[in-house]
Amino acid sequence: MERRLQLRTGAFAVMAEQSSELALQIKDPPKTLKADIWSCFGLYQQSGRHDLDMSYAVCKTCRSKIKYVGNTTNLRNHVSRFHPELLTTTPAVEPLSPAQPRIDVALSIIPPNSEKGKKITQAVGAFIAKDLRPYSVVENPGFKHMLKTLEPRYKVPARSHFAEQVIPALYDETKAKILTSMSKANLVAITCDSWTSVATESYITVTAHYMSEDWQIISHVLQTRAVYESHTGAHLAELLSDVVSEWQLSDKDIVLVTDNASNMILAAQIRKLKHVRCFAHTLTLSSQRGLRVASLTRLLISVVMVSRNIWKSVRRHLKISPEDGPHTPLKANLGNADPELCIRLLKDPTVVNYSELQQRLETCDKSWMVLFLELKGLDLLMERLLSFGSNYVNNDCLQNTCMGCIRAVMNSSAVLHFIFNNRSYIKTLIQ
Repeated sequence: MERRLQLRTGAFAVMAEQSSELALQIKDPPKTLKADIWSCFGLYQQSGRHDLDMSYAVCKTCRSKIKYVGNTTNLRNHVSRFHPELLTTTPAVEPLSPAQPRIDVALSIIPPNSEKGKKITQAVGAFIAKDLRPYSVVENPGFKHMLKTLEPRYKVPARSHFAEQVIPALYDETKAKILTSMSKANLVAITCDSWTSVATESYITVTAHYMSEDWQIISHVLQTRAVYESHTGAHLAELLSDVVSEWQLSDKDIVLVTDNASNMILAAQIRKLKHVRCFAHTLTLSSQRGLRVASLTRLLISVVMVSRNIWKSVRRHLKISPEDGPHTPLKANLGNADPELCIRLLKDPTVVNYSELQQRLETCDKSWMVLFLELKGLDLLMERLLSFGSNYVNNDCLQNTCMGCIRAVMNSSAVLHFIFNNRSYIKTLIQ
């Protein structure tokens, strides 16, 4: 009997414990537990406290208590054994977006055949071609440092790569564009000239000029090549024939523009091209030949001697040192002079006084200029200008400096307002 009573008492205790656990509410696990298996389990709250009981995990389906020791192995075993339908497959990893490269790709060197690598290499080739830089510039430390700063992942190709591939490809591309553009023109003018460099190497350059469909003048340097043969008309004619053939100008109406060199004239005759001689070169030759005329040479000598005598006279009058030239500026000392003093200086007509007055008039303010006009300064300048004769050099200099003073007065806005506000002053100026 006692044994039966004990069994019944234990059964009632277990049932009471289970009923008390059923009455407890299962709390969600903390957010720090991020494993997907925790979606099937929860935690009880400790009795009399707000903390969760982390020693056991409670199954939300069967409310079984599973020992939790810091990992989810026991929890996964329980679900796979008793609730396999709750297991979810691992979601497939989404592929990376093309806009977000992987770290190893981002830190690697740009492949030479990639789109970005080709663009940078072509840009370097254009820099070499347009700025006439040697191929060795790609090996300079400063150039490499600049590219390393702009794009650390770009590796500069060797100079042979630019000499053998990049620049020839750029030349072919540019040549194709020029051929397409010139094919639309009916008339093409060719200019040709040769020269010798400092290193005594002979070169010849051929350029083409034509009108586009929208009436714009387009010019292209077709070629600059070394000339190892003698600069005879026959050799130049052969060279022009090669240019016409290479650039597909045989069906065009070509006009050749050159200087007046005899070999250029002969080349145009051999090639049977319309030849136009350069106007600037013709004018230069005419001027040089004109200077060899005896009468004109004597006239030029006389002009030079008269100019020297005039400058000597002006220098003596102004007391200018021999080291000063005809364009040496005069030093002014009327920087703070009032209008009364300047008008008194007008009564002593010298080039120095008028030059100083001109500088004062150009730097004065509005009130100073108005007072100068009220004191009849402009009238006095007009009178002095009319009184100067033109028989002597000194009078010519006085006229020029006086005109400079009048010009400085008339360029002032204060003078215009003064004249408009004083109609009687206009009559005085007319008289």
